[in-house]
Amino acid sequence: MNSSFLFAAALGVVASFTVASCEEATGDEIIDHGPHRLLFAGDATAGVLSQVSSDAANKLKVLMENRFTSDVLSFRRFGEEGKKQDSECPIDSAANAARAYTFLGGEASYFGILGNDQVLDDFVKTVNSCGIPMKAVGSGEESTKVYALEGDGSESRAQFILGTSGLFGTHVLKGDEMEKHDYLVVNAYMLRNLFQRTALHAMIVEAQRQGREIITFVGNPSCINNSQKRLTPIIGISAYLCGTADQFERIYGIPSTHELFELFEKATSGSRPWHKAILISMGDDGAVVIFGGKRYYISEVSQDFVPGSGDHDVYLGALLYGLINGYTVRQASEMARAVVTDLLSNRDAPFTPELKAKIQQIKQSS
Repeated sequence: MNSSFLFAAALGVVASFTVASCEEATGDEIIDHGPHRLLFAGDATAGVLSQVSSDAANKLKVLMENRFTSDVLSFRRFGEEGKKQDSECPIDSAANAARAYTFLGGEASYFGILGNDQVLDDFVKTVNSCGIPMKAVGSGEESTKVYALEGDGSESRAQFILGTSGLFGTHVLKGDEMEKHDYLVVNAYMLRNLFQRTALHAMIVEAQRQGREIITFVGNPSCINNSQKRLTPIIGISAYLCGTADQFERIYGIPSTHELFELFEKATSGSRPWHKAILISMGDDGAVVIFGGKRYYISEVSQDFVPGSGDHDVYLGALLYGLINGYTVRQASEMARAVVTDLLSNRDAPFTPELKAKIQQIKQSS
């Protein structure tokens, strides 16, 4: 059972560009021939899926509504007591994207901070099983977790409990690690505190010094609201941007998707574009890839995305693989759509043998 995606099912820079005219891509374009090896800097977080009694669920609801300080302690206690077997697993943005990227055949490494606890062992085992070397650092504190509590007939609730991921920066990744990779992949989750911001800045500077490029996953609305001023400069130097339409609208302060797309067309056009490509997930409504001043639409999927589950990260990680490893935009889009459809249809065991066969068929198509 692939617990990270089962867990997901329980979770209910203003720019001054001139607007460009809309031009749709054919899908036959190749953005980057690759192959490329990626280093994902992760806000290492484990998801814990737990079953609690209705009484416990209702008690937690009252605690949260009244903002009692004991709600975090209660979440941890009930979460650990009702924890489902093998439910503790990686759920952070970087881990989800990296797993999709490597499943399709890409090479990637992951760096994150965890506690010296069972989460560290389980996290490393899960990530390594996907073919991703993990540069995990154990610290004396408890690993960061998100508890998803399911009550009998009650609404599911989730609680983020910060642990060692907030110490990212107290353990510095050596510069020679960057030499083994072509891109550094970062996200807004890494801007939560001074330790993380300092370390992320150092990694970006080192990557640029070595001639490597940056890929940015922009993060959820909460991250954007708290870190927008710090995120904007990173976005400005990123070769690729990955996020949802809602996330980008928040960052740029543009409430219209149409205007946002026009802005991105200009940002990716010309002999020296700001970005090579911008990958935009719109959930079950599909996705859009904007590059070279053009846009390419990916058709909708039949199943619903689960808010806060990491579905978008899987979708974008798969799409990124195809776009930077020599496949046409159409092939990349078909692979990403196949991956996310398989995930949404098989929460308990995604990345099925049928999906592998489908991916090979897409890769061999012209």
